[in-house]
Amino acid sequence: MAAVRISSSRSRSRGRAAGLRRTPPNAAANFDQTTRLYNGQINASNSSTNSLTSAGAEKLRREEEDRALAIQHTELSELRCNRP
Repeated sequence: MAAVRISSSRSRSRGRAAGLRRTPPNAAANFDQTTRLYNGQINASNSSTNSLTSAGAEKLRREEEDRALAIQHTELSELRCNRP
């Protein structure tokens, strides 16, 4: 009976050892997937940063254009008021 237990114990140990040998490919696949997800998030973050930077530059350009138009409008209004 003891021999059966030892044999059974050895079988379980071998099974566990075989399972441990299979883990690295799974771990490698998990690591690769995590790396892809991380890189995807970095790319999305960079894209968002670029969009915000571009939008900020566009806002500044429009504000400058609005100031120039306001000055032109004021100058034209003054000319109209000063006409005889």
